[in-house]
Amino acid sequence: MAELPEVFKRKDHGTMGFTPLPDKNEDGSRIRYLVAIVKSELRRNKSSEGSNLSMQFKVQEGEKRGRVILARLNLINKNPVTVEIAQNELADICHACGTDSIKNSEELHGILLFVELNIIEETDAYPASNEIVKYIPTGGAGSTGSTGGAGSTGDHSSEGHWEDEATHGDPSYLDCHRGEETAQGDDPFK
Repeated sequence: MAELPEVFKRKDHGTMGFTPLPDKNEDGSRIRYLVAIVKSELRRNKSSEGSNLSMQFKVQEGEKRGRVILARLNLINKNPVTVEIAQNELADICHACGTDSIKNSEELHGILLFVELNIIEETDAYPASNEIVKYIPTGGAGSTGSTGGAGSTGDHSSEGHWEDEATHGDPSYLDCHRGEETAQGDDPFK
């Protein structure tokens, strides 16, 4: 523990330059980002009573190329509604990636899909961030290079927040979803 010389108030200071990705065009239509899943892992939640599939989606084109959008799916949780929401979101991701089933989340890595976002306004607890609200196929099932037409999937929203300790504060990463934090260093497969 370290005592600070005076009371630190976050709102009195700037940020490290992080801004959420825009979610709408000037005409109010939603922006679609071409992304690929570049990392995924199952992590225990802070209470160790469940696990979350944490996924990183990297923007593949345009001026926002290289930005990463994070999503956390509460696949193992004592609340069955939370699990159902996460399973529905994973079903949307699989559909957008052109696959009907997976055994390992790495099967989805590198497949191009479109996502649409919302901006979550800043609160006392969290800075402004994005959440993925729609996963859309590129038009080529399981495409790793095509950026053809997009068919739409159902909208969904989920709760939760995943923040990787290695990416916290890095402006190229986005925190998607709010809620309990993931326990650091926990490996649910051990």
